[in-house]
Amino acid sequence: MVSSPLWIVMMVYLVTGVSSQAFIRIPNCVPQLAGANMIGRITINTATIVYPCCLILSNANVPGGTLWIIIANNDAYNNINLNNITLSNLPSYYNFPTSNYYGILGIPSNGLELQCLTPNGPSRILRLGNDPSCLINPTSQYCNGPLIPSIQYRVRVLLTYQNGTIVAVTEWSDMITLNQAKDFSSIHTGIEKHSPSMIIITAIPTALFAVLIGIFLILMFMFCMCERQQQQRASC
Repeated sequence: MVSSPLWIVMMVYLVTGVSSQAFIRIPNCVPQLAGANMIGRITINTATIVYPCCLILSNANVPGGTLWIIIANNDAYNNINLNNITLSNLPSYYNFPTSNYYGILGIPSNGLELQCLTPNGPSRILRLGNDPSCLINPTSQYCNGPLIPSIQYRVRVLLTYQNGTIVAVTEWSDMITLNQAKDFSSIHTGIEKHSPSMIIITAIPTALFAVLIGIFLILMFMFCMCERQQQQRASC
């Protein structure tokens, strides 16, 4: 059953052929990071999210609809006005330094693909920043290029008509912070923080142990030689 606000939007478009650019905001529908037990859910340039509220989105039942992901700089997401956005003017990955947000393609749909896999089962996931080829192929408009480690992000999901007009949107996600690469000089090797006296104190027992091992091997060699000589005398 299509909700009343969404039904009105669809009727305006179908009857007049003109987009009202009025969309519904799905309350309490927030994109989430994948579960903590997922390996690699956050790296230095990727983050894995779960598509939210798939049953609510599928109830829109928009023929040829598509899910899109808006990826925004946490410092600028509040300034993004969706009323002025369609797919024709949606910034791409390569515009991010100036636009502070961009869009990537989520799931194209004929209605069925938006359904949850099972009512309470696993959800669909998407790894943001999963296409390193975007760095060398600037012709791909909606490229899912690597995220920038120094930037914190927020994302939201859009449902669009086939012509690119926004139908419904989720809330913004919580802030996503990527893992940070460690400076090599900050990695503790266990040696540089010991004083020279500590190193000497540690080296002395090691040297003594090596000497004792050497003496033991010499004694074993001498013992074997004596045994051999005694056996030779006994056989004469």
